[in-house]
Amino acid sequence: MNLKEIFLLEIDTFLSAKGFVKDKKEPSYHIKGNEITYTLNINISSKLGRYDFIPEFLVKSWMIAEVREGFTDIKFKGEHYCTVFSRQKSVAELYKKPEYSISGYLVDDEISLNSSLKNFKNFMNEIGFSFFDKFKTVKDFDRWFNEPLLNESLDFARINMSSWAIEGIIAAKFANETNYERIYNAWIQKLIEDGRYNKTIENLKSLKSYLDNY
Repeated sequence: MNLKEIFLLEIDTFLSAKGFVKDKKEPSYHIKGNEITYTLNINISSKLGRYDFIPEFLVKSWMIAEVREGFTDIKFKGEHYCTVFSRQKSVAELYKKPEYSISGYLVDDEISLNSSLKNFKNFMNEIGFSFFDKFKTVKDFDRWFNEPLLNESLDFARINMSSWAIEGIIAAKFANETNYERIYNAWIQKLIEDGRYNKTIENLKSLKSYLDNY
C-alpha cells in the first residue's frame, strides 16, 4: 500500500470505532441522526508522492435544510449541503489550541505518516469530536450563528454573510429565540451596510414571511 492508502486505512479504523460510517466512494465519514448529520471529510491533494490531508467538519440540520429548500429557488444537492462547515485550523482556533492550528497533514514518508496519524488522532480526541458535540439541537445552531452577532464578536470578514444570515434566522425561529426580531433586523442592517447583498436581503425578507406562516 502507498502512503495515502495506509493513512486512510488507519483513519477508517479510528473513526469506525467512534461510530462513523465511511462513504462508499469518498474519504468521508458520517454519523446520521433523525435531525442532525455529522460528517468528517478528508480532502486530499497530492503531488509527486506527497499527500496533503485536510480534515473538514460538516454538520447538517435536517430541519434547517428543509426550510432552506422550501423558501428559496436555490437547490441543495442532498448530502452535499451542510448547515455548519469548518476546517481543522478554525476548530483549533475556536478551542484556543494553537498546536493543532494547521491547514492539513503533509505526508511524504513513513516518519511524517506516523506523526500525522498521531497528531490527527490526538486532535480529534481532544477537540475534534467535541466540535461535533456542540450541535445537538436547533438551539445549538441558534447559539452558533446568532450569539456572536448579538454580542458583536462576529468577524464578518471570515464568514459567508449570506449563508450565516439565512441559517441564523431559521435557527432563531425554530429555537423560539426571544431575540428573533432583533436578530432578523441586525442581519438586514449588516447586509445593507456591506452593500453587496441585495439579493440576500430580498431572500431574507421572503424567508421572514415564509417563517411567519410556517
